[in-house]
Amino acid sequence: SFPLPKRWNTRTGRMRTSLSYQSEETSSIVTGTSVSALRATSPLFSAQTAVLTNNGRRAFNLNANTDLSDLVSFTVTGSQILNFDRNYNRRTSNLIFSAVMQMRFFSGEFR
Repeated sequence: SFPLPKRWNTRTGRMRTSLSYQSEETSSIVTGTSVSALRATSPLFSAQTAVLTNNGRRAFNLNANTDLSDLVSFTVTGSQILNFDRNYNRRTSNLIFSAVMQMRFFSGEFR
């Protein structure tokens, strides 16, 4: 967390932040012999490999929030997400930004 300017007049005067990174990769490889290799007269035949999937995802996330008062909080979130498929040479990238003001209501004690 880091201090905010006094003129912002927040309850705690601090902004809580977090930064994260996620990475996932998956690959599926099949190894086998073909029918033509089995029919070959040579006893030494080579196995063939095929890549079924080779994809993944990487994400950077930034989150910052503060309490404006006892009942109101403010949050800003930004993310950059990259999905990739190396098997078909495809990549998609998303940039996501959101700002949320949350209000909490309190009705008092139940009798």
